[in-house]
Amino acid sequence: MHVIIHAVNFPMTRALRQSVEKRLHFALRRYGDQLQKIVIRLWKDQGNIDQRCQVQARIAGQEDIIIDHSDRNLQAAIYRSVQRASGTILKRLKRQQARNRQRQALPALSS
Repeated sequence: MHVIIHAVNFPMTRALRQSVEKRLHFALRRYGDQLQKIVIRLWKDQGNIDQRCQVQARIAGQEDIIIDHSDRNLQAAIYRSVQRASGTILKRLKRQQARNRQRQALPALSS
């Protein structure tokens, strides 16, 4: 899984990058090679009222998953968006597996 992390309108610190990488590893490691690419975009509001995290996940042969979450706390926005992305990825992969099983079963039924 290739990971890209962007801080859109503020400087990225080493601690923030490590925190995001740790959160991603913890939440998405079970998907392994099924995820081709993860892009994280982080925004901070000018008045520091709302912080935003967007997760874009690419699974081979499927449309990208894009999850956005805003919060007053950037770490909370990161946590919630990564958790939601993990759940959405799991649903997509389960659907893909069900379709694959269904395709494999069809030739056996027509014999």
